[in-house]
Amino acid sequence: MSLLSVEHVDTGYGPVAVNRDVSLAVGQNGIVTILGPNGAGKTTLLRSIAGLVKPRRGAVTFDGRDVTALHADEKATLGIVMVPEGRHVFADMSVRENLLLGAYTRKDRDAVEADIALMENYFTILAKKRGARAGTLSGGQQQMLAIARGLMARPRILLLEEPSLGLSPLLVSELQGIIIDVRESLAPLCCSSSRTPDLHSRWPSKAI
Repeated sequence: MSLLSVEHVDTGYGPVAVNRDVSLAVGQNGIVTILGPNGAGKTTLLRSIAGLVKPRRGAVTFDGRDVTALHADEKATLGIVMVPEGRHVFADMSVRENLLLGAYTRKDRDAVEADIALMENYFTILAKKRGARAGTLSGGQQQMLAIARGLMARPRILLLEEPSLGLSPLLVSELQGIIIDVRESLAPLCCSSSRTPDLHSRWPSKAI
């Protein structure tokens, strides 16, 4: 049984149709990559899964429950977490404070500290920069921080929008290994990418 299922979803803004009859499924410990050029509707599809855009037709099912009509905060509570494109970090706060904000709904404080250590192990630059303001990080480092902050919520599924955007080839290679490890130990993933060869090509993933 799939953890996440999208069935015959249509989306749009006003008179403009964006996605038409899209279906996908993400299993436990799975990775699904949504491929397409800019403007193809990848972002809108992820936003419809996350509850930021209401589908015009079709259904989004999570863990056997129809969540199509739920708002983003309700879906986040269920464990559907999205990391949007654009490295949306809190620039005036430290790296550690950004990570703590990712866990703001959690009550297990000891586990939160353990997860910060885990994120610093995955993304070693964050350990070196933990006291630095997030706005002083490079673009690639901010992207790492945004992904780590999303993982701090302990998602049941992580939606990643263009995770390799702005990363150097070295960081892309590093991120490949991290995402495979995350898939196996933390959460399945649904990603979008307009850079076909860069990130998903060596993943044991399904591409649509």
